Amino acid sequence: MQACGLLLSLLVAPAWAQTAAEASARAPTEQRRAEERQLQQREALQRGAEVWGTPDVPLPALHWPEHEAPCVPVRHIALTGAESDRFQFVLQDLVAGADPAVGRCLGTEGVSIAVARAQRRLTARGFTTSRILLEPQNLSQGTLRLSLLPGRISAIRFADGTSPRATQLNAVPVRVGDILNLRDIEQALENLRRVPTVEADIQIVPGKGPAESELVLRWRQALPLRLNLSLDDSGTRATGRYQLSATLSADHWWTLNDLFYLTQGRDLGGGEPGARGTRNTSLYYSLPLGYWALGFNASRYSYFQSVAGLYQDYRYSGSPSCTRRARRWTTRPARWPPAASTPVAT
Repeated sequence: MQACGLLLSLLVAPAWAQTAAEASARAPTEQRRAEERQLQQREALQRGAEVWGTPDVPLPALHWPEHEAPCVPVRHIALTGAESDRFQFVLQDLVAGADPAVGRCLGTEGVSIAVARAQRRLTARGFTTSRILLEPQNLSQGTLRLSLLPGRISAIRFADGTSPRATQLNAVPVRVGDILNLRDIEQALENLRRVPTVEADIQIVPGKGPAESELVLRWRQALPLRLNLSLDDSGTRATGRYQLSATLSADHWWTLNDLFYLTQGRDLGGGEPGARGTRNTSLYYSLPLGYWALGFNASRYSYFQSVAGLYQDYRYSGSPSCTRRARRWTTRPARWPPAASTPVAT
């Protein structure tokens, strides 16, 4: 009889040890499932705010005139004007492209095409209010001189009647006096629209001086507080299949175009028999800084389940936590389609 009892103990003990090991092995899986649920909930609460310009529309080709007369041989092309050093890229196709202007004999029509090609390249980079001009000059030396007139931002303001809670300081990546570029305006609009309860738009209106423009921001926000409840079956039978979560969102609460979420979740059963369950808490905060996005996320997840022992049931539980801080730099290409955002550090 004692031998039978010893044999029974030897058979049951490994089975209990295997059950406990399986429960321990579930810990990383349970935590990963909880993080996935939190990410899905956050993406559902935060609407996509990506803003991109319209796709490039094919423009008619600018062909050099054949046998233009009178004409002057062009051996060099130069770009002059304020800050022209940073805009030398507009001459690339004219100097060393597949169909350059250098080496051709250009007349009035040919020179106009050279100016138009340089302007197209400037506009393609987003400098839509800057201009390539042709000043009076003598082409007898073989040098064609183009002049750059940079289009600058003379004012950044909100439209009349806008709520005093509206903030552009950390949303608009340019300042008064900067050269206007559509990529900067797209980024500013994306930073304003990232808040789900905000409607925003930016208009470019003529400024008071030549080549000057004003940015007029239109901004409106609905109720900044939101409460979201969700119920799904993304859990496991080991700790509770049905998962309930409640998320409180505060949009633009500190007037920084910021986002704040606090989520509490738990299981509603639906698993294996016995005492078992999950609890989770997640906190998320982020704000833009021009082309940067700063974020902070902290979460805590706990679970428990009963494991049958040799003589009694044992309670097996875990409570992992995670804290993340992230920075992200958004790159905007000069041409369509856009590239993905580039993460910098986490």
